[in-house]
Amino acid sequence: MVCGPRENLIALCFYNGNHKESDIEDLFNQLKKDDQLIVCTDIQYGSVNQNFVKTAMNRNLSNVMIISGINLPILLEIVLRPDELTFEDLNDIVEKSKNQISNIDWHLKPNSATEDNLF
Repeated sequence: MVCGPRENLIALCFYNGNHKESDIEDLFNQLKKDDQLIVCTDIQYGSVNQNFVKTAMNRNLSNVMIISGINLPILLEIVLRPDELTFEDLNDIVEKSKNQISNIDWHLKPNSATEDNLF
């Protein structure tokens, strides 16, 4: 939606009843040896994340990477990259995205010295 249609991007939503655990197996079954699968989940120990981790571990696939605690900066960085990503690339993306998390104190007075930090 934000960056337009992307080739080889699949979104599975397990909370609205449209997908089930067997869809994870189906996705893994479709992987070719040269494919790269980057799985982005919301909660590290949530059921969806656990199912992807278990499936990857059972199949021992080196071409599968899983990121939890996903946020929009991470997702955009991954989706907009033209090349395959390494584990080091993903670690860098995760570290950079941590800097995007902040508590905006909108209670600051408009003429304060920190106004430039807000705008």
